Amino acid sequence: MIKLNASYSRKVPGAQQYSSEQASASVEVELAEGDGPQIQAKLADLWLVVRQAVEQQLSGHATQPATDNRNGHHTAPAANPQPGRNGQSSQRAAISEKQLKFIKSLIGELMPMGVDFAFAEGMCSRLFGRKLEHLDRAQASTLIGHLSEIKAGRLTVQQALAA
Repeated sequence: MIKLNASYSRKVPGAQQYSSEQASASVEVELAEGDGPQIQAKLADLWLVVRQAVEQQLSGHATQPATDNRNGHHTAPAANPQPGRNGQSSQRAAISEKQLKFIKSLIGELMPMGVDFAFAEGMCSRLFGRKLEHLDRAQASTLIGHLSEIKAGRLTVQQALAA
């Protein structure tokens, strides 16, 4: 048996000055030794899954996957609201001008790869259910992470579209 382990961790600026939020995820699977050619593809898939889970958690839209408990029963997790004062949802700081400017510069650099403003707007809509200019700082940081991963060649445009 071959064991594959994929993990991802990320820290982003918090809503308050000098604060931060962090999330991480890890998954391990076993493959038969005859699955040699599929190992790299499976590892890339696992890494994408844990990365998306972390990004969703940091964006405030996390839905934890159902898991099998020790008895083999499939269980769904409880909702994970983040109440603020008086039980209301906490408001996060809006996207900063610096983040917006950086996102636009990344889009400009990625245009030869097929990433344009419409692509970025589509990612915002899929990941956060809102337009680019309505993102909060953590969501903007997540988008910057995705675009930076594409720029570095660690994430393809097709994988980003599937996110």
